[in-house]
Amino acid sequence: MNHIREIAKKFIAGNASLAEKELLHKWYDDQVIAADDFVNIPDAANADEIRQRIYQSILARLDEQQSGCAGDKTAKLLDFRQIAAVAAVALITFSLIGYLYWPEKNQAIVSLQSENSMVIEDVSPGGNKAVLTLADGHEIVLAQQEEGFLTRIGDVTISKTADGLLVYKAANSRSVFADNRVLYHRLTTPKSGQYQVILPDQTKVWLNAASSLKYPAKFASDKREVELDGEAYFEVANAFYAERHLSTKSKNRDQYKVPFIVKTRNQQVEVTGTKFNISAYADEEAVKTTLLEGGVRVTVSATTGAAGPQQKTLKPGEQAVLTNDQLDVTQVNVENEYSWKDGNFLFNDQPLHMIMRQLSRWYDVEVDYTYLPNTRYNGFISRDVPLSHVLEMFEKTGNTHFEIKNRTIKVKP
Repeated sequence: MNHIREIAKKFIAGNASLAEKELLHKWYDDQVIAADDFVNIPDAANADEIRQRIYQSILARLDEQQSGCAGDKTAKLLDFRQIAAVAAVALITFSLIGYLYWPEKNQAIVSLQSENSMVIEDVSPGGNKAVLTLADGHEIVLAQQEEGFLTRIGDVTISKTADGLLVYKAANSRSVFADNRVLYHRLTTPKSGQYQVILPDQTKVWLNAASSLKYPAKFASDKREVELDGEAYFEVANAFYAERHLSTKSKNRDQYKVPFIVKTRNQQVEVTGTKFNISAYADEEAVKTTLLEGGVRVTVSATTGAAGPQQKTLKPGEQAVLTNDQLDVTQVNVENEYSWKDGNFLFNDQPLHMIMRQLSRWYDVEVDYTYLPNTRYNGFISRDVPLSHVLEMFEKTGNTHFEIKNRTIKVKP
């Protein structure tokens, strides 16, 4: 039992090996799930809290066994040779936190295994896939490129890392800005794709599936302007432009901070150094701008019949929601909005049709909406698991069943 305790400590610290995670997963299923000692989480704030509660439940069970209170429920442990065999067939590991939590009377952490799954086929999760389109129209399929240097735009080099990151690197601070005409590039992810890019000013952008970002290879001196379709998370770097006094021979320069602007459909977001997420998919009812740090100003252009443009300034923890030309601001749990960037699905009282759209984009599947119950869910699961594991979580509620056939999810009663 002591080695389970040590593995649990390593897991919570993020240091457990694949074999250790699989061992812990098996032990947890045998000792906690099988014994119906589910972890109640009616007020869990986020994924870290859920992880901590599972960890505490593991320690509590170990303490019971050590003191002899567990009766006949002795640990059913696998030796490490068995674990290696399990890992070899790529079963889900505990590190993926493959569980959902449900806001119902009998709330519970549920395991990943489903006895009566209706899944006929399965679909692998998405990954790092994108196409870079240069100003001259030339397309670079990034998945087909080797790690390292791709091309050069003046004194800005463009390279690719091994872990799905496109990097623009300027020779110096002046090289960030164009001397004359601004040339635009576009980074596009397909369904089941995602990618990251570091822009010439060192702004970091995470691009979600079925999205595109248009941006300059070098920025204009008065503004850094990009255009987004779909969803992206931004960590905007400060950038300063130095302008020489033309009326004198002095080498002194005026420096001013260059604003960063993100344009989406009917909306403009202006920032000066901040972290935020924008979801602007064409098939969603609303455009959502969520601020984590700093400050942004969201402006919606005037529409027919409107008195004028709408403008809202956000504080950290706030979200601007644009629906039917109406801009509103609410307080939100920001982790719900950017969990995709960290490789997770996090559902917070979301209706099933919205969840299905997320799954459709990430797994590149269609959804048959012939039957769609009016059910809302709270849940958390890794985006690195096959589609069947996600659907099994919903089946565990007993209210909805799914079938995957010809890359189409069919929702069934």
